[in-house]
Amino acid sequence: MLFNTFNFFVFFLVFFICWLLFPAKFKWVSLLIGSVYFYCVASSILILVPIIICLITYICSLQINRLKANDIIFGSIIFIIVSFLLYYKYLNSFIDFAGLSALSQFSVVAIPIGISYFTFQAIGYLIDVKNNHIALERNIFKLFLYLIFFTKIIAGPVERADNFLSQINQPAKFLYSNFSIGIKLILVGLFKKVVLGDRLNLLISPAFNDLASNEGMPIILASFIFPLQLYMDFSGYTDMARGFSKILAINLTENFNSPFSSTTLTEFWRRWHISLSSWFNEYVFKSLTISTRNWNQFGLFISLVITFTIIGVWHGPTMGYLVYGVLIGLIVFLETFSKKSRKKIAKKMNEKAIEMIGHAYFCLIIVFLFLFIKTETLPRYANVVKSMGKIELVKDTKDTFNHFVHGHPFSTDKLNTYTYVGNLLDNYNTRVILIAFLFLLLLNNSKSDKFNLLNRLKNNTLVRHSGYIVLLLLIMQFGLFHNTNEFLYFRF
Repeated sequence: MLFNTFNFFVFFLVFFICWLLFPAKFKWVSLLIGSVYFYCVASSILILVPIIICLITYICSLQINRLKANDIIFGSIIFIIVSFLLYYKYLNSFIDFAGLSALSQFSVVAIPIGISYFTFQAIGYLIDVKNNHIALERNIFKLFLYLIFFTKIIAGPVERADNFLSQINQPAKFLYSNFSIGIKLILVGLFKKVVLGDRLNLLISPAFNDLASNEGMPIILASFIFPLQLYMDFSGYTDMARGFSKILAINLTENFNSPFSSTTLTEFWRRWHISLSSWFNEYVFKSLTISTRNWNQFGLFISLVITFTIIGVWHGPTMGYLVYGVLIGLIVFLETFSKKSRKKIAKKMNEKAIEMIGHAYFCLIIVFLFLFIKTETLPRYANVVKSMGKIELVKDTKDTFNHFVHGHPFSTDKLNTYTYVGNLLDNYNTRVILIAFLFLLLLNNSKSDKFNLLNRLKNNTLVRHSGYIVLLLLIMQFGLFHNTNEFLYFRF
């Protein structure tokens, strides 16, 4: 049941009514029942996987005082938990890569939903308990709820144990303020997904699906649009997850903080998929930097490359994702290594010019990096880049001029740069997307002085409520529901 489907909204409505009937002290029980039902509907018998991981995590946490003195045993337990993720997510690819056809009978047929997320959360919980960062949770059912809470099980956020467990250990009650904020987050998230994300997908899919007919400008524009589509899709999911949780008196971690306002890749990773990047920073990167602290800059290089390589391979078991992670680690290291030098140069230049150069640099970097997510494999990536290089601006300019000024026919049946851009701007989806973006910008709060008047209007309760009513109408009118697309990060 995806958040953008009618079935989920029916499920949530029925569940919310039941949640209201539970006493404040036991509302967490209703959350557990709803989460178990949701997981069983989505993955059936595979709910046994998070149950087993929960049992391992719970038993080990009770024995944490003994484990503190033995890092080998503790490390072995962490490996056992990780092995579930390795088996379900990577076994099939390993069998194919190694040519072990004899082991095909052990191939994974179905993957438990959210296995990455409840695995990471179990590991984080054990490490935090071991390091005395959080108190031991003695109620195994509350621990299980933390692992499989239904609003975050599909694609995160990767919630920290102290934040989640502290909330369900307190009596919860219905608050209109929570309900109001939750509904607004759901509307904004649904708008991002079904009006913007899915319509952006309609614009770029033809180019990626038929490279031969979309060489040059079509595939270049599609590649530049894809990061925006991914953001609308993923942040839309997160907004909805936070919205549904807020209604149920649970505050989930905010996963995005204007990532495309970044001027470096390092800054981007502090703003993009915040819960995942902070998890890796806390439980992987910091441990690596401690182990390599005597290696100076080389130690930092190794720590960054290993951390981001793991993040890359987490996306999928392909060489494309491996290269994606290694490149991010390398670029972030170079940015960190050159930080002092760049500051010296920046002092001699105009501040606005530096900012523009930073945005242009980041834009190019993120487009070519996110192509790995879109293409997944190195051969596919190479084909896309090769198609991008076949743009012929001089020829296209001459061709278009002769056609419209002298009436000459185009020299090729292929769409050239200008005719493609013209057709794109005349596309119905493009017009809807541009209007939707404008409305989303107007609806969001701005701290800039340039929008003082607009902000004063938006602070008016009637104006803001009217804005969300219009948002609902736009979703009903322009949302793509007839061919429901799953969230892009669902596959990770």
